[in-house]
Amino acid sequence: MSNLIREAVEAIDLSSVELISIHGKKETVTAKATQVVITSEMRRDLERWSETRNCTMNELLNSALVAHLLVRALGYKDRGYQIP
Repeated sequence: MSNLIREAVEAIDLSSVELISIHGKKETVTAKATQVVITSEMRRDLERWSETRNCTMNELLNSALVAHLLVRALGYKDRGYQIP
């Protein structure tokens, strides 16, 4: 999972990726948290862009992951490609 997250954050433009909301309503989540290992530099990038975009690091990371998986499934390779 950590490798997939790393690939997603490196491949997707964090400044413009469409933000998604997974939880929707603010409800108590009963699932245990999942932890992934990322580099310090990647964490700084996520922190910087999440502050700039006024979202959480988790929202930004999840958005990059979903976009990356869609781009891979559709066969696109360009960094920052905007998914239709």
